[in-house]
Amino acid sequence: MKQGQAMRRGLSSRRELLKGAIGFPILAIVPEINTSIVPGARLPIEQTDTPRIQRAIDQADASGGGTVYLPAGRYISGTLRLRSRVTLWLGNGATLVMSGDSTEFLPPEKFAYDTKANFATSNFHVALIVGDGLEHVSIVGDGEIDCGYTRSGGPKPIALRRCSNVLVRDITIRNSPSYNISLLGCEFVTLDNVTIRNGLSDGIDPDCCRHVRISNCFVESYDDAIVLKASGALGERKATEYVTVENCILRTASVYFKCGTESCGDFRHIAISNCVFEGWHGDAAWKPWARLLHGGRRGAFEYRRLQYRNEPRWNAIYGAARQP
Repeated sequence: MKQGQAMRRGLSSRRELLKGAIGFPILAIVPEINTSIVPGARLPIEQTDTPRIQRAIDQADASGGGTVYLPAGRYISGTLRLRSRVTLWLGNGATLVMSGDSTEFLPPEKFAYDTKANFATSNFHVALIVGDGLEHVSIVGDGEIDCGYTRSGGPKPIALRRCSNVLVRDITIRNSPSYNISLLGCEFVTLDNVTIRNGLSDGIDPDCCRHVRISNCFVESYDDAIVLKASGALGERKATEYVTVENCILRTASVYFKCGTESCGDFRHIAISNCVFEGWHGDAAWKPWARLLHGGRRGAFEYRRLQYRNEPRWNAIYGAARQP
């Protein structure tokens, strides 16, 4: 059997299995080097894989929902717009590479109000995977997102705003120049078994979010590992509440777990447990301990069973100043 026929048969069997499991159609993207490309090879004018991956996402959306599956291979892409009830599945051996061409990304947003926050916190367009006002969206799989940056300042790998029922699971993110997973005004979010390596900025930033579970994650960043915010980036004051962080390894050259940067809203019902804090590059968690969280009022904050490596206990959690 020829290679192309074997691949088509294998993809067909996998799609049927997954279709039966989740009840939605499966659209597969395969590397350009293979003879079979679903839903289609690059057109001559397409310089990256952005258009064909986006077409697959839009086709799944038009079908009422589904999964876009990327098998093993490299895919170079700019901004991809997620849709409601669509799963982006990075298969084992698949690497979604962030394009180095700035024209492949959406332009920066302009706001008619004071966000009381910096560009990275406020802007949700300059990103690789973008979702705004969606529900039931997932980014899963054993594959990787490689941003390929060696200095900070650039697109975010994942930026989701006002989304509900969000799942990010099992993926690896490498070399991100900006916040690795940026969430604003989202609710019912599960981040599980996510690996972040060599992040040049924050690892995970839930901002004005509710009902967020972060578990079994490895976060390695030069900047803060996990930062809870309640900024004015939505144009209104909102709280971050009902957040749990558990069974994570946080490795950083800054602060392991922070509440309050650029924040004007409150923090309520926050719990962190069973986590390991590890220093990185000999300069970890340099900011002082602060049990009271000054970036917004604190309510029902709990921390327990934390382990520390290469750092004194009192240099682990930091509360930043509240914005007016």
